[in-house]
Amino acid sequence: MFQAYECILVGIDGSKQAFEAFKVACSIAKRNQAFLLAVHVIDQQLPRMMGFAPVNEALYEHEEKLAESYLSACRQYAYDQSFAPLKTLVVRGSARSVLVEDLVSKYRVDLIVMGQSGLHALERVMIGSVADYVIHQARCDCLIVPYKC
Repeated sequence: MFQAYECILVGIDGSKQAFEAFKVACSIAKRNQAFLLAVHVIDQQLPRMMGFAPVNEALYEHEEKLAESYLSACRQYAYDQSFAPLKTLVVRGSARSVLVEDLVSKYRVDLIVMGQSGLHALERVMIGSVADYVIHQARCDCLIVPYKC
C-alpha cells in the first residue's frame, strides 16, 4: 500500500542528523508532491525547567540567526534537488508542543520526520528526547531517521 502525504514537517536543530532527516523528508515530499515544512524551534521552556534565570533577549536573537543559517542550508539543498514547495519557520516555544500540536493542526501535517537525536543532549538526559515525545504523542505518521556514522 502506498501512503500519500500532503504536508511533511521536519525538525531542524542544526545537527548533522537533523540535516540528514531533512534530506529524507525532501525525498519523500518530492515523491509525494507534498508541501514540506522545515522548522527550528527555539525552546524557551528548558532554561526555566532547569531553574535558570530568564534568558536575555539578545541570546534568543542570536539563536534565531543561527536557525536562519540552518534553514538556509535546507533551502539550498531543496533548490539543488529541484524541490520547490518548501516553507521554513523559526518558532519560539516548547519544541514538543510546537511540533506535535501547534504546527500539525495549523498546517494539517500528515508526516513528521526527525533525526533520532540532535544537539540538545542535556535536555535528552533531563526530560527525554523530543523525538521520543513526538512518536508517542503525534496524531500523524512519524519517521525517525537513525544516526548513521
